[in-house]
Amino acid sequence: MKHIIYFLIALSVVAMFLVGCQVKPNSITKVQDNLAGTDPIMDVKTLNNAPATYPIWAGQNINVGNMEVSNDAQYLYVTYNLINGWMLTETHLHVASSLAGIPKNKKGIPVPGQFQYATTHNPPVQTFTYNILLADHGFVMGQELYIAAHAVVVNGDYPNGIYQSETGWGGDNPGGGPRWWFYLKYTLVEPTRDEDDPEFNVTTAMMRMNDVANDFTYNWGTHPWFSYVKMYPSMTPQTFYFYAAQHYRVGEVEIWKDNNFLYVEINMDTPYEMQQSHLNVKLTGYSGPPSFGLFPYTMTHNPRVTNSYLYQVPWQPAWDNMELNIALHGEVGPF
Repeated sequence: MKHIIYFLIALSVVAMFLVGCQVKPNSITKVQDNLAGTDPIMDVKTLNNAPATYPIWAGQNINVGNMEVSNDAQYLYVTYNLINGWMLTETHLHVASSLAGIPKNKKGIPVPGQFQYATTHNPPVQTFTYNILLADHGFVMGQELYIAAHAVVVNGDYPNGIYQSETGWGGDNPGGGPRWWFYLKYTLVEPTRDEDDPEFNVTTAMMRMNDVANDFTYNWGTHPWFSYVKMYPSMTPQTFYFYAAQHYRVGEVEIWKDNNFLYVEINMDTPYEMQQSHLNVKLTGYSGPPSFGLFPYTMTHNPRVTNSYLYQVPWQPAWDNMELNIALHGEVGPF
């Protein structure tokens, strides 16, 4: 159904006001808005093959953008990219091993409110990515997936002026049933790497609070994905997580204290190793351009890389009973 809302005030006379149907926001949001873009600091050799591209249709026949789908060894990445002024206000995504696995009602109409992933975008966004952990669904390389990508899209002076609102679907396969919808099929591709390249390629890794690919609970000022942790150290180790290039988990970090030192122990996941690391401890958060080389605790690991390292930072009386802001940066590979 085409939804058009016109709101026009001229000479204190309302000329036209059409209220479009609204999709009820899903109360459970599994992925937050991804504000991260290409970062010039990162030097990453891609682990994925080139993404597959599919159209996004709104109002049945308006091409409002495209879907990009790709994968690496751990994640499936599904990205909505809109064009020509169109913006996303809601997205719903479901990934299944068969067409029958997409939630539908008795008439065969898809039910986005029952999809696995949902996000309300306020304010609206032009692009958005879902990062789906393959292991959560038991998906394996070479498997064909069926993806239903629903959206509510707007164009114009949203939400207070004249704007157009439409239902959108991504994909190139028309769905069955009495209402129009689309889906796409994607086959998981074994990640490729140039095995003949002897160079140990590294990229930036940052410690973060939670073991979630897109969780930037405490980010570095306006930087989209550089992160740090907040904690009250104790003699019991607390576990945090080391992520590289935004969404690749490369290790864990344990932090604890005694009367003399703050301990920060880095343990890399196989097959990752660390070439350099930089550590800073403050009573306040972080902002401004990152300057990891100016951190007070740094290490160039010798031999060239290592899979673990323990920092012993002298304890300062000013830290007693205080919440600390701890930033850990690393150069890790292979990427």
